[in-house]
Amino acid sequence: MIMKFLKMPSFSLRVKVMLLFLVLALAPLAGIGWFSIRTAEQMVASMMIRQLENVAADKVAILERWLDERKADLMVMAGTSLVKSMDPEQMAPYLDLIREKYGVYRELAVVSAAGDLVFPRSQRAAEKLSGAAAAQPARP
Repeated sequence: MIMKFLKMPSFSLRVKVMLLFLVLALAPLAGIGWFSIRTAEQMVASMMIRQLENVAADKVAILERWLDERKADLMVMAGTSLVKSMDPEQMAPYLDLIREKYGVYRELAVVSAAGDLVFPRSQRAAEKLSGAAAAQPARP
C-alpha cells in the first residue's frame, strides 16, 4: 500500500521521502505505545488480583479469629458451675446476661452429654435443636 502511494506521479521526491521517514518514525512509536498499553493493562490486572487475594486472606483470618473467640466463649460458659449444674433455673439469668452483653448470640441452649435439651432459650431454639438431632445419624 505504501509503495503504491509512493509510486503516484503527483508527489515530488521530497514529499515522498518525507512521508517515508514519517511512516518509518511513527511505526516504532505505535509499536512501543501498543506494547506499553498492553503491559500496563497486565500489570494493573495482576495488581488487582493480588489485592483481592490479600483481602480474601484477611477476611479468612478475621473469620477464623471470630470463630475461635466464639469457641472460647462457649468453653468458658460450659466450664461455669451454673451451666455444669444443669439446672435451667440457675442457668437462665447467666445465659441471658451472656446473650445480652456479648451481642453476638441470638439464642443459647444447653444440651447434656447424652444429647438431651436441658435449657432452650426459646421454643424456636428447641425446635431447631430437635430437628438437627433428628437429621443426624445415631452414634454406634
